[in-house]
Amino acid sequence: FIDDEDHPWYNSLFIASLRGTQVHRIEFNQTKAVKNEIFWFNGYKTEAYPDYGNRIRDVEFIDNKLYVLHDKGFLTKISPDTSN
Repeated sequence: FIDDEDHPWYNSLFIASLRGTQVHRIEFNQTKAVKNEIFWFNGYKTEAYPDYGNRIRDVEFIDNKLYVLHDKGFLTKISPDTSN
């Protein structure tokens, strides 16, 4: 959960979909959830892109960036200026 009022993702909760290839974002106002979206998608595994499609295991917010841990040890770093 991002509680830094100066951060662009303020009042957002990021969730790893342990069975899937997505990171979900739920935005809150003071009292309730106001938006639920697929924030980041790891794509589908294909012969041309064998690293895509790895399931998401964890998501952590460290030093103003999201770190997404995938199967097989892959790690993706997402910052506000590179997000959707």
